[in-house]
Amino acid sequence: MTITKEIIPTKADVSNTDLSKFLVVHPGEFVFNPRTHGKKIGFGYNDTDSTFIISWNNIAFRIKDSMRDKVLSEYLFFHFNRAEWDREACYRSWGSSTEVFTWDALCEMEVLLPPLSVQQKYVDVYNSMLANQKCYERGLEDLRIVFEGYLDNLRRTETLKAIKPYIALVETKNDNLEYGLESVRGVSIEKKFIDTKADMTNVNLKPYYVVKPNEFAYVTVTSRNGEKISLALNDSSESVICSSSYVIFRSIDEKNYYLNI
Repeated sequence: MTITKEIIPTKADVSNTDLSKFLVVHPGEFVFNPRTHGKKIGFGYNDTDSTFIISWNNIAFRIKDSMRDKVLSEYLFFHFNRAEWDREACYRSWGSSTEVFTWDALCEMEVLLPPLSVQQKYVDVYNSMLANQKCYERGLEDLRIVFEGYLDNLRRTETLKAIKPYIALVETKNDNLEYGLESVRGVSIEKKFIDTKADMTNVNLKPYYVVKPNEFAYVTVTSRNGEKISLALNDSSESVICSSSYVIFRSIDEKNYYLNI
């Protein structure tokens, strides 16, 4: 599960792992990672028709049968999705090098429970918003296809130019430790910045590169990614930091930083 409250296929190598120890998560059940990321809790809700398994290091739970007339699973998950819940959960966590949000700490938290009919209204509104968002994302995918077709046409009609005159290398380091662990990012083959999956215990963040808004970062090592390059544009309004093994660059003309690369 991710800190964006999604359940995803594991990226761990489980080829020689004893799966008999794993926890079974049925539809309608919740899972969370007790090891926090400082500001967010890795959390998920199985809203599918399938059953899956998770590492025994995580925690799985469900609503009691006797309480199903008091609270909806979807409403409760909506409650866990709030940024305010993450802040309180991290506040209730404990530990030194690794903060842990325990099952007991979760059970001590409070939740606002209106009548079931009101909960259902909130769930319906939330699901409608998600449906609208998916329609918007499908529209973006259609736009991407059109844009790629336009680029293909340009390649046939225009003369290609070397990209070097249009970009500049960036080597700004986090020397003053202005950015902490919450700002560390990795780069995915989906061309996005993601929260790092590396073990950051006792890692010195001073050598890390600062990636400002409208700057690019890419991973030079390609052997693990097959035919794809991990590259991303920081299209947010905040700077992030990346490993010094990455390459950071920017467009010399800031008005045209979306480049065909």
